[in-house]
Order: sequence, then structure tokens, then C-alpha cells
Amino acid sequence: MNFVALFRLPASDCWTSQLSSKPNRHDFTKGAAVGPWLLDKLRISDPMAQGLAMGVSSHGIGTGRAVYMGEVAAAFSGLAMGLNGLATAVMLPLLWSWWIG
Repeated sequence: MNFVALFRLPASDCWTSQLSSKPNRHDFTKGAAVGPWLLDKLRISDPMAQGLAMGVSSHGIGTGRAVYMGEVAAAFSGLAMGLNGLATAVMLPLLWSWWIG
């Protein structure tokens, strides 16, 4: 038995099987795999826009994929991921207090 197998949970205990509305690791992987193809099909050739889209939609995996797209795309992908996290940290408590009251 290897180290990873010691900590593997059965499918019934996994939170993604119980809460299907939450994203799982496969959602971000799909964005990194399909993202460059979709950007090409939509004719988005600006590396800043490509990096922004990959960073916001696919997070760390998308930023890793943006490294192969170019330096500018990678920089904007990391920036977008960080700003997305900052905006979430600032806006979520405000929205929560407004929603709950």
C-alpha cells in the first residue's frame, strides 16, 4: 500500500459526491485543458485577455497552463487569480451580512 492510498476516501465519504453544486478538482482541470482551444475558437489573441480568462476560470492549473502560452499570459493569469481571491475575501462578508441581515 502506498502513501496516497492510506488517505484516499471512499466515494461515499467524499464531499463532492454529496454536494454536487460545489466545484471539484476536475472542473479546474477541464478549464485548463479546454481553455486555450476555446480562446482560439473565439479568436481571442491578446495574451493579457487570455491570461485573465485562464486565471479567473481555472485558478492554479490554468495559471500553470498559461505559462506555456507566454510570459504575459502567465503574469496576467497569476494577477487575475490573486485579484479574484482578494475580491472574494472582501465581497463575501459584505454580501453575507446583507443577505442574512
